[in-house]
Amino acid sequence: MAKADIPPLNLRARNVGAQVAAHLERLIALGELNPEDRLPPERDLAADLRVSRASLREAMHELQAKKLIERRPGRGTVVLPPPQHAHDLYEQMSGAERRLRDIAELRETVEPQIARLAAARATDANLVELGSVLTHTVDGLTAGRSVQLDQEFHLLLAQASQNPLLVSLSSLTSAWTRPVRILSHSTEQARIVSYRGHRAILDAVAERDKEGAAASMIQHLRDVANLTRQNYGSHDIVREFTRLQTVGGQIPAGDGCRGHDEGISMTAAKQTYSFTPSDGVPPQVGPFSHATRWGDLLFVTGQMPTDPATGELVPGDVVAQAEQVRRNLIAVLSQFGLTLDDALMVRVYLTSFDDFEVFNTAYTSWFRGPLPSRTCVGVTALAVGAAVEIDLIAGIPAPAISESGDA
Repeated sequence: MAKADIPPLNLRARNVGAQVAAHLERLIALGELNPEDRLPPERDLAADLRVSRASLREAMHELQAKKLIERRPGRGTVVLPPPQHAHDLYEQMSGAERRLRDIAELRETVEPQIARLAAARATDANLVELGSVLTHTVDGLTAGRSVQLDQEFHLLLAQASQNPLLVSLSSLTSAWTRPVRILSHSTEQARIVSYRGHRAILDAVAERDKEGAAASMIQHLRDVANLTRQNYGSHDIVREFTRLQTVGGQIPAGDGCRGHDEGISMTAAKQTYSFTPSDGVPPQVGPFSHATRWGDLLFVTGQMPTDPATGELVPGDVVAQAEQVRRNLIAVLSQFGLTLDDALMVRVYLTSFDDFEVFNTAYTSWFRGPLPSRTCVGVTALAVGAAVEIDLIAGIPAPAISESGDA
């Protein structure tokens, strides 16, 4: 069981306990805190977050009531896994059942009720975190970062409903619609539409206006659906995205994930991507791209345990270094609306097989579903003196579009 590394908290002049609860709930929702991760002892965690132990206890009580954490005698406080029924439902769904029209209808049925319940039940912690998502304006956002914020907003809104079944459904629809979301956030206009929709929903939730929140959600979903239909019609989504966005063999900078220098270098089927520390990805230190896409496959360059902000190797043992590698991989995958659960093949390089077992214990907690294929290689040395490096191949889902062209 890994000991969790809790990022610092920027406090605002509001209920401190609620802010702490919101901060930790967000880390759990986004996978920064994994199931079975052990939180630091109360004294240490309070010091890390720079809050009083009384405020921390208040936050812990709220998270425990939501069944997000559990206090275990002799083992401390651990993060609980998501409900098993969420994974079971996903596994039972066939590809045909995940058609865009079906998912859109599911969202239109479920998400207005989520917004309605959130307006009635949202805690101060929920409102804090929802508001923090909207502190990011459209200016300067890449498509990948915009998608990440979109998924984060809807998941946090579901959590504000205080209904674990609706949280599970929200997580599932988020996973099923990743390919559409990354494409529907590819232009600045689409990102503006998404932001304005989220703002209207949150304003109604904060005012405890249940019907207003539901109406704002319905309008938001219709706006997004209209944009999708206008942009892509009944064509194959990936091919149409490339056709619409490519100018002279490149996607214009700022309209999507950034590629070498000006945009995305392309051949008939190959696209290479490079990112910056502002995307949460360490800077390049050699002649390579951070990721290469070939059709529905994404090849992610080996990630080192380096801090994106400094480019320096993080201190600590192989578990601490592996955690930084995990975050760096997630940062790259999130630019495409993907997670580690989309990995098909993982390659691990360890400088010492004495670390094999302890690494495996941490590694298995990274995935919510079945584990991907994997190769583990022992090497004599790695760049920057690292103890571990990981690269992977991920699959990019390509959901079918109904013959009528509905999305």
